[in-house]
Amino acid sequence: MHTLHLGARAFIPVALAGAVLFSLAPSTPASAAGPTMTEAAQIIQIAKTKLGRHWRHGATGPNAFDCSGLVRYAYRKAGDGKVIRAGSLASARAMYRYFKAHGKASRTNPKPGDLVIWGGGTHVGIYIGNGRAISTLTSGVRIHGVHAVTARFTAYLHTGMSARAAVRAFTPAVTPAPAVTPAPAVTPAPTAAPSAAPTATAAPVATAPAAPTATPAVTPAPTAAPVAVAAATAAQTKAPAVTTMVRTWTRHARYAINLRRGPGVAYARLRTFSSGARLAVFGRRTDSHGRTWYHVRAARRTGWVAGWLTR
Repeated sequence: MHTLHLGARAFIPVALAGAVLFSLAPSTPASAAGPTMTEAAQIIQIAKTKLGRHWRHGATGPNAFDCSGLVRYAYRKAGDGKVIRAGSLASARAMYRYFKAHGKASRTNPKPGDLVIWGGGTHVGIYIGNGRAISTLTSGVRIHGVHAVTARFTAYLHTGMSARAAVRAFTPAVTPAPAVTPAPAVTPAPTAAPSAAPTATAAPVATAPAAPTATPAVTPAPTAAPVAVAAATAAQTKAPAVTTMVRTWTRHARYAINLRRGPGVAYARLRTFSSGARLAVFGRRTDSHGRTWYHVRAARRTGWVAGWLTR
């Protein structure tokens, strides 16, 4: 028999009564990463990399967390911090009040990636599927049953992360991508050291490790090529403004990572690369949140990946 103690914030009673931790049958979470990874799966995967890390009041990572600190860390790393207002909602109680006020809190129908609230807002974790959650207890970051902690279960906060990637992947724009993306029109640099004139003929970008005389003129123009699929032609004309005469370098995926049509989580997902995948980078951009996105080519596909998920 094991007792779980909450690593909650100042709202948690001084001494929580012990409770029996129900035995958990090993099973694969419904959100396990796969070929069709969702935003929820990515959030859960990031949180799981912190299993066993210590609890510390007010800590937000990367080596120690309190309950809301782990939630905010995982969502931010996945690029979804805005969904839970990670910048302003700094406690379990604040998150609960916000989602409840917007009609997104209930006691039923949880989906992977949703948040779980206990004790009326004294503790928060991330739902991972099969009646289990991951959260920071006083014993550290652990996976446990939703009803196996000392504080009473209050509600699920529905974030919609489990459906995000599925909706994007369903759009027909993703399928014809090979015909549009080969437009390493976005990458004329490797084959056109003297000038940016060559456009569509820049397919062999992956074979050009660096343009010897090119200076790393990195940051692209504000109106980048990743717009609608129908704007493929426009992408070719704007390509020089996106990545002109840049050298290429290599980064690797720290986790399973989504390749997107543009530099942001709002753009369609083209495919998912596994952890450790080698990415040839030939450009970068900064989004409205100040986060870096890399323009890469890998496995004969070209697109954008979240820079903070690479090394």
